[in-house]
Amino acid sequence: MEKDTALLVCIHPPGEDGRKARLAEEEIRSLISTLGMVVSGSLHLTVKKPNSTTYVGKGQAETIREAVLAYEAGEIVVNTHLSPRQEGNLERIAGVPVSDREAIIISIFFQNARSREARLQIEKAEAEYLKPRLADRE
Repeated sequence: MEKDTALLVCIHPPGEDGRKARLAEEEIRSLISTLGMVVSGSLHLTVKKPNSTTYVGKGQAETIREAVLAYEAGEIVVNTHLSPRQEGNLERIAGVPVSDREAIIISIFFQNARSREARLQIEKAEAEYLKPRLADRE
């Protein structure tokens, strides 16, 4: 599995407008590219009601795991917000790190921060984002 390759998982509500879905996918692909990563494959999943454990259903989580192996992805990027619990559970199932849209954006800001003050502000935002995720792993 390549470290700089990502499986893009686009989650859509039932009946979402196709144009809106394409624009959302283009945006997240652009964000991933900005980080210097390559999308090795993508999945489009419809989720009626987010599952509190993994956001997606049990069968969909298994499909994600199989796609990680098939596309030799080193990471999963999901186009929606995941709770720390959902992120951790998906990581355990798939065997690779999982990032949601918010994590990708924080990484981009950090990568492009030039001043010491900007870096400190971004580190603070990252710490606030990671705090519940790290606490959930204990």
